[in-house]
Amino acid sequence: MLAANCTLITAIGEGIGRINRVLPGFLENEFPAIPWHAIIGMRNHIAHGYFELDADLVFEAIKNDIPPLYSTILEAMQKLSV
Repeated sequence: MLAANCTLITAIGEGIGRINRVLPGFLENEFPAIPWHAIIGMRNHIAHGYFELDADLVFEAIKNDIPPLYSTILEAMQKLSV
């Protein structure tokens, strides 16, 4: 279960990184309450195999941070008319 969740967090971080490359500043300017750089940082931490991965931190991120992030991504898509 941890591996699957880490894979999903990695994919989310990748997607945010791509948006930042295509639309620099869009996410940070439109949705400053979301810690975009921290999300990418968590992706990097997982993807690059750092030795200290805290399963509780991953679980808390999924439980507490993914729902508002999902809502924000939907709002961003509406702003971009995607």
